[in-house]
Amino acid sequence: MSIDKKDVIKSMLINVAEALGSDLLDSVAFLGGCATGLHVTVAATMNDIRMTDDVDLVVSAVGYSAWSTLQKTLRSRGFKNNKLQSS
Repeated sequence: MSIDKKDVIKSMLINVAEALGSDLLDSVAFLGGCATGLHVTVAATMNDIRMTDDVDLVVSAVGYSAWSTLQKTLRSRGFKNNKLQSS
């Protein structure tokens, strides 16, 4: 049984969207591998999409206070900082 990459991508995005909540969801834009995979319209091209284990998004937080508030909100919803660092 093969796994449909688009189904995996959609599932990942839906999980993150639900965890963010509607109040934060309106303030973010999804990008990266997950978002790119949704724009593929030619089935054969899906083989070229690299699966990732994360969901990337961007949000505007102007100033340290807004950034700190956003981090607290995300942590209260189960998100955590990635402690892995690339060298």
